[in-house]
This record gives sequence, C-alpha cells and structure tokens, in this order.
Amino acid sequence: MLAAPVNAPLVKQESALPHHATRVPLYVPCVARPQMRDCWLVNLSATGLALVATLEDGAAAPEPGAEIDIEFSLPGAPHKIRAQARLAWAELVEKDGTRKVWVGAAFVAMPATDRSLLAQHIAAYRPLVVMAFASREEQGLCDLLGDDVVWQHSASLEELRETLGRGDVSAVVVFGQREEAVAAVELIAGGSRRWAPQHRPGVIYCAEGEPTQLLRLHNEGKLFESLDRPINLQVLATAVQHATQDHAVRSELQRASHHRDRLDPADRPRSAGKGETHALADIVYVGKGMQRVIDLLQIIAPQRLPVLLLGETGTGKELLARAVHGLSDRSKEAFVVQDCGLLAETLLESELFGHVKGAFTGAVSDHPGLFRVADRGTIVLDEIENTTPALQAKLLRVIEAGEVRPVGGTRSVIVDVRVVAASNRNLLAEVDAGRFRADLFYRLSPFPIDVPALRERREDVMPLAHVFLKRATVSLGRRVAGFTPEAEALLMRHEFRGNVRELRNIVERAVLLAPAGKKIRPSELPEALQQTAGGTARPRPGQGSLKDRVTQYEREVMREALERNNWVLRRAAAELQTNPMTLGRRAKQLGLWPLPITKPAA
Repeated sequence: MLAAPVNAPLVKQESALPHHATRVPLYVPCVARPQMRDCWLVNLSATGLALVATLEDGAAAPEPGAEIDIEFSLPGAPHKIRAQARLAWAELVEKDGTRKVWVGAAFVAMPATDRSLLAQHIAAYRPLVVMAFASREEQGLCDLLGDDVVWQHSASLEELRETLGRGDVSAVVVFGQREEAVAAVELIAGGSRRWAPQHRPGVIYCAEGEPTQLLRLHNEGKLFESLDRPINLQVLATAVQHATQDHAVRSELQRASHHRDRLDPADRPRSAGKGETHALADIVYVGKGMQRVIDLLQIIAPQRLPVLLLGETGTGKELLARAVHGLSDRSKEAFVVQDCGLLAETLLESELFGHVKGAFTGAVSDHPGLFRVADRGTIVLDEIENTTPALQAKLLRVIEAGEVRPVGGTRSVIVDVRVVAASNRNLLAEVDAGRFRADLFYRLSPFPIDVPALRERREDVMPLAHVFLKRATVSLGRRVAGFTPEAEALLMRHEFRGNVRELRNIVERAVLLAPAGKKIRPSELPEALQQTAGGTARPRPGQGSLKDRVTQYEREVMREALERNNWVLRRAAAELQTNPMTLGRRAKQLGLWPLPITKPAA
C-alpha cells in the first residue's frame, strides 16, 4: 500500500458508491497499485472513480472487493490526491493483443486534506471551454456568455496542446485563420491518448473555411458544430451548452457501458420513482437486448441533448421516445409526434414551423407549427430520413439556435424543444449517398440508440404476446384463456419482419377468431405462421390455374406487408417497392382494402 505521511493519516469513509453521486468528466493519468500500468482516470465523484488500465503480463484481472491504492492530480493543482479504494466492479477487455481492465472503485480511506480538496473540486466544477486563436473582440463576445462555464484562451497550437493535456476540457471554440483553425481541429482529433475519442472535447468551428473542407471535417466526426460568420451570440451560447453536455454524457456513457454490462438483469439499478416507473410501464422485455436500450434511455433522458433512435419499422421507437420524454424534466410539458414521411415537403414545413396568414393558397389564418406547440417539451421526428436537404437545413437551425421562422413570416420565434429523431434506415449510409445532410446527422446523433428487431430478442416474444392478449381481450370484449403450446411454438419460430407491431396485429386477430373461453390454437394464427418451417414463412402455392395461383400468392404477399405496416398503404408500398396508388388499387381489387371493420363477438 502507498505509505501515508505522518501528518496526513488516511481517514475511513463510506465504501458504498451510490448511483446518484455527482460525477464529473476527467481524463488524467494516475497511479494504481497493484498490477496495473498505463492507468487513466476517466470519471470522478466525491465517493469514487472509474479508471482504465493495462494489465501486467500474466497478471490476473482484479476482482470486485479487492482494494487498490490510487494517486492522481486534479487539473491545475500540483497536489496529488491519495486514497485507498475498493473495487465495485471490473471488466477485462482484450483487443489487438492488449489486456485492459475497466474498474469502478469506491473510496474507503483518504487523508482529510485530500478529501476536502476533492469535495471542493466536485462542488465548484464547471465545464472548461477553450477559445483558440480568438481576437480581443471575440474574447469579449465569449465573456458575454456568462459564468456557466470556465473560459480559457489559447493563442497558439502549443498552448492548445498543453491545455488539452489537463484532461478536463469539454469544448474548444476555434477562431482564427483557416489554416491554423484546421490545424487545431486535426490536433484535437489526433491520436494522442490524452484526448481519446470518448473524452475528446467537442469542437465548435467559428473560423473561415471552405464548404468542402468543412463538410469533410463534419463527415469525419471532427466537428461538433460549425457556425456562420458573423457569429451570433445566442447561437454560440447554444452550441457551447450542447457541446459541454455532449462531452459529459459521452464520459458517463463510457463508464456506464462497462459497469452495466457486468451486472445481471436482477442486479441492475432500477428507478423506484413513480415518474420513471410510469414512463417505462408500457415497455415489455425480459432479455438483455432491450435492457441495454433501457439503460441507455435512463442515462440520456435527464439531459437536454437530441436522441436518435435507429431500428426497423415496428420495433417500438415511438414508445421509447415517450419514455425519453417521461424520464426527463419536460415530462409535464407537450409531447408531439410527426411522421416526416406522411406529408409533402411544403406541407411538412408548414406543419413543423407554422405559417402566417396568406403565405400560400388556403392559409386563411396563422398556424403556430408543432415546434411552437412543443415549446419546453419534446418533439419526435419519425422517419426523418424522408425529409429533403432544404428542410434538413431548417431543422438544423432549430436544433442549433432554437429559432423557428414560419412559412411566409419575416420574424423568428425562439423555442426550447428537445428533439428525438427516429429512422428505420442507416442514416450514415444516407449521408454517404448525399441524401441526408452530414451536419444534421452529427447534430442529431450525439447519443444514437439501436433498437433490436424482435427476431433478435426472441425471449421477449411470449411476454409481449401475453400483454397484447390481455389488452385485446379487454378492448375487444372477448374471453380468451391464452395460447396452446403449439401456437406458442409457431410464434417463437416466426421471423416477425413487422416486429412488435406485427405481433400485436397477429394476437388481436387471433383473439377475434378464437372460441370464447378457449386458448388460441395454430388455426387462429395467420397462414404464414402455420406454414413456418425453421423460422421462415413459405406461402402455399395454391390450387387451380397458374393465374389463380399467382393471384393467391400476390394477395398473401400484399396482406402480410399491410399487416406488418399496420395497414398503412404508403409504408407497405415502400416495403414492396411499388407506388402507393398502384398498391391501393390492386389491394382493393383483391378485397384487402379498405380494411374491413370486424365487430367483436358478444
């Protein structure tokens, strides 16, 4: 153990590491004994810390409950903090022949002076933001932004490099000439471990730059945001706030990802608060796939950052967006959802941003728009990949500056809206294809969450089916006793291309068909499930002439596509790669459309 000076005895303190402890992002070297080298402190609180270290050759990974000695310096302070800590969790990561261990530890003993210094540092913490190459006028502009952050000036690349080495820089605002500004961006994005990607500060580019060069830097993930010149004070303030929040969330997410992956589902921290319980009440799961999603939601929900939900159609992204809203401090404000694929560009722009009277034919009065309706609340932009580049530019303006200008209007309105975007496509591929703006993508995705398809979490199929069964019996006025083992086996083998939405439709259909008081049998399930073999549905070829068989097959394919897409023609047409009007006309000829209304049995 580290020897403590006589005049600085180690004082015992609580060993628990509460989940609610205030943590600050930090990335500084530290000494940890025994058996660890190249050790970096990555997250700090008054009661404990998280660190990553390289294990000595042949050394075993430390086990929870083991005690280690820690020594590190706080940024800008020469005095070293010393402590004894007990491991709460540890995860071994082996990659490229290197064995690293991630550790969460709670302080169990610390000199009284060190404990006081640490407590003062945590209590007084404000994000550090660096102004690089700022003129006197630009420094004065930053001074007007208030004292929510600590500002520091760097006049050269060497000064910037030295400041970054402190390990607590949250954001860098880059001014100056184009060449030195780009050099600063490359320096921050460099390979030095002192500002590894997870802890790299967000870069706000305020210098001159060529559009193609800025686009490249955005696409490479080296810029958090780039601002138009002359710099607007409100836009800069919003950008700095978002960048520092993003830096803190990335640091906490890295710690939490290694911590939570070590826990069994029964041991994971769960909220006991009424608000959180209510927000998550409708999300049904038992497997680790959705547990990971819920863990991420609980981390990001209290923040103000945008959230990007990625997953196939029908996986429940809107339900997760409601959970984000319900777990945030905006839960009592408006929650607004807009499907960006339902309306043409001009109508969608009017719906989102509003319009003034006379802006276009039929605009007989002012319309506030959904962003103003959702002020202080949350707006969900579903299928955001369907927006045009022109509309994406306007969305970026709202997210960055909080400014909404109605169609036909001359004045902007300031709004405070949390944006949750959802997409069933690979948005990064859309960026590469030139169909989605890179700057909007990176602005929306400081915290992307991948929602797994139902076929990737089969352990959730029957719990979901039983929930849908219970709801359907109530809403449809039917008494059904459950599922037969044969019906459950068919559900477990089905691929569910329509995901949770398809499962719900299947259960509701079966409830209508099942005899009162009996269990659902395979005969009450769709034919596609009854013909499942090895998890793949195979439509029957039918009987009769070739024309009759083709028509039967066509009808089955259309019906399955409509069921998977909740009978929304446009979405089913997109899946089948055909025109919605053509699909609707043919579905009507085959008796599939409009959807018949089935009255529940008495």
